[in-house]
Amino acid sequence: MSEALDFVTITDNDVPQNASVNSFKSFDGLNIRYGLFKAMKGLCHGTVCLFTGRSEPIEKYFEVIKKLQLRGFNVAIMDWRGQGLSDRLTNNRRKGHVVSFDNYVKDVEHFMRKAVWPDCPAPYFAIAHSMGSNVLTKVAALPNKIPLFERIVLISPFYQFEISGLKFLLVEMIARILSVFGLGKLKATFLEGVPKELKPFDPGNLISSDQYRMEREQKIIKANMRLALGAPTFGWLNAAFKSIREVGKISFAKKIKTPMLVIMGTDDYLVSQESIETISGNISACGLVKIDGGKHELLMENDRLTLQVWGAIDAFIPGSYKVDQNVNSDSAFS
Repeated sequence: MSEALDFVTITDNDVPQNASVNSFKSFDGLNIRYGLFKAMKGLCHGTVCLFTGRSEPIEKYFEVIKKLQLRGFNVAIMDWRGQGLSDRLTNNRRKGHVVSFDNYVKDVEHFMRKAVWPDCPAPYFAIAHSMGSNVLTKVAALPNKIPLFERIVLISPFYQFEISGLKFLLVEMIARILSVFGLGKLKATFLEGVPKELKPFDPGNLISSDQYRMEREQKIIKANMRLALGAPTFGWLNAAFKSIREVGKISFAKKIKTPMLVIMGTDDYLVSQESIETISGNISACGLVKIDGGKHELLMENDRLTLQVWGAIDAFIPGSYKVDQNVNSDSAFS
C-alpha cells in the first residue's frame, strides 16, 4: 500500500476501528482509493457501500462509518475518480473533472468486483449522497440479472440544479459547446467561490446548519491539501447535464426495480426538490422521506436532524437497529 493512500486524521476525526485502505485499477487504468471497515466485534448483518457527493473525501464520512459499524455492518467506501486521493483527471488538482457520469457507474461496478465482493459479506446495501445518488440511480437501472445492491438509500439526490430554466439551458449549451471543441477541462470559474477549507461558517449557507461538522471537514482538508477540490470543469458540467437528462426520463425510472429510499431536506436549495419528488415518484419501488428544515448534507446536519435521517435508514435497511447516537464508538469494539 502506498503512503499516498493513507487516511488523513485529525484530533476530532480519528480513523474508525478495523480499517484498511487500498486502491484498485479502474477500467481505464486510474488508481481509485477505497477503504474497508469491519463491523463491531461479534456483529455482521452484511455490507453497506457508501458513495459520497462531489468533492467529498472518504475521511469526511468517518462518523457515518462508525455509526454503520455499530449497527452491525461492514462498510466499504471509495474516492470517486478525480477527487479525494484517487487519481485526478487534470494536472490541476483543484479542477473537478469527468468526461461522463457513466465512468462513475463503471467505477462502482469495478469497486464491487475488485474490492467489496472479495472481502465483504453479503447482503449488500448502498447509501449515496448528492452526486453519488445520481450515479447510484444509474447503477440501479443497469440490466443486471442480479442487482448489485438489495436496497439503496439516496440522500439529497442530485437530479437537477436548483437554477432557473433559462440559466440552466444557457450553462448547458456553453458546457456542451466547450466540450465538443476540446475545451472541457476549462474550469467553470463562475462556480469557484471561496475555497471550502477557508470559507467562514455562514448560518445561511446551503449545506448544513451544523457548524462543528462543517468546520471538521475544513480541518481534514487542511491536514492534507491533496484532498482539496475546487469548481468543476465545463466537461464535468456537460457530463452532469447529460446524466440529468437521462435520469429524468420516465422510461429510465421504469428500469429500476431495486427498492429505494430517498431522503430530502425541505430547506435544500442546492438541488431541485421538485425533481427529487418527481423522479422518486416515477420509480415503482421507491419511498420518499422529507426532513423538515434539513439542508443539503443531511448526514452532516445538526443532531436533531441526523437522528431523523438515521431513523429512516434504520427502518429501511434490514438488520439495522437503533443505537445510542452518543455512544463511544471506539469502546464498542473492545
